[in-house]
Amino acid sequence: MNIAIKAKYFNFKILNSYRKINIKRADEFILFFLIFSSPIGFRFLPFGLVHIAFIVGVIYLLVRIYSTRSLIVFDKVQFYFFLYVIYFVVDQILVNGSFKHVLNLLISYLYFFLIVNIGIYIDRNRIICLFNKAISYLLLFFLVEVIYRYLHPGGGDFLHKFKENSLFFMDSNFAGLDLILLYFLLILIRNKRSGIYRKAVFIFNILSLSRASIISSIFWKYFFKKIKSPNQVFKYAIIAIVLLVIFVIYFYDTITHDGSLRSKFIFTEQAFNFIQAIPTEKILLGYGANSSIELFGHFLHNYVLVYVIDQGIIGLFLIFVFHYVLAKQTNGMWLIVFLPYLMVAMSVVSYASHVVYMAAGLVYLLFVNKNKIKFIVYKKGY
Repeated sequence: MNIAIKAKYFNFKILNSYRKINIKRADEFILFFLIFSSPIGFRFLPFGLVHIAFIVGVIYLLVRIYSTRSLIVFDKVQFYFFLYVIYFVVDQILVNGSFKHVLNLLISYLYFFLIVNIGIYIDRNRIICLFNKAISYLLLFFLVEVIYRYLHPGGGDFLHKFKENSLFFMDSNFAGLDLILLYFLLILIRNKRSGIYRKAVFIFNILSLSRASIISSIFWKYFFKKIKSPNQVFKYAIIAIVLLVIFVIYFYDTITHDGSLRSKFIFTEQAFNFIQAIPTEKILLGYGANSSIELFGHFLHNYVLVYVIDQGIIGLFLIFVFHYVLAKQTNGMWLIVFLPYLMVAMSVVSYASHVVYMAAGLVYLLFVNKNKIKFIVYKKGY
């Protein structure tokens, strides 16, 4: 028996008339498992539930591709996504990036691909139900995280005493990063339960004691409440960013009196001085995944600088192109989730955040016009 593989492009509307697509309960279970597991790692173990979910998702998708005339989503968003992923892999080979950290980053990026391809045939309302169900269980996860952290205080003042002894996160700032993504997803995905879940997530965000996450959630919610139509998202996003820059410049002296914030500005200055002294090749390609810690001896606490040091300006440019294209294809809805996260990530970086790409996948599924989605269809020939 010979297997001939043919690739064709169909849009979603044509495919629905071409053959009946049965939505299996397995699709829903795997999607739920991927959503629920996305923030769950273990601080003292090299793997977490998120890695198990990723492996299960990959195996399931491969089996589905092999056993059925499978469909792989491939459109403009996917093109720029894979353009970045291919660059990332080639770049890390060229600069001899740490295999462990490259693999961890690759898993987080491919989380987006899994979410999209496993959830593409699930009804929109059903996706929202699965997301809400996952949130209800994740609230229990964050409750355990908060209780453990407050029962095991560390040293220092009150603000830092209850931040560092997390069971699941390096410190509670990383919990704040995940919580702000979930919070703004709940703002986008509204139903009768989302309001209760949103309030609960906001409370856990406050209990994380992450000032950046708390301020970002309040600031961006205020701006996004003013949006009356999707066409206004980009306008208000630009206004908000300009105001943030003006605020930082105007209150720079006041901000730097805070020890924690001052250290972040010092780290930023160190990174800029370092970049000015390195060869052009390194500016373009970077030094490899996680090299910012090895070069400086500490976290840079800045999303943009970490990307420049680890993946070069090319890597930073391509990842932002992906986020921009996703925002355009979702009528700006992705900005409502990504910009609050980015504001926090300029203070603390969860470099391999699976929750970011889980959120990106969900926003894609819920807000991209499915009649415009393209697929690659694989046929078995004899």
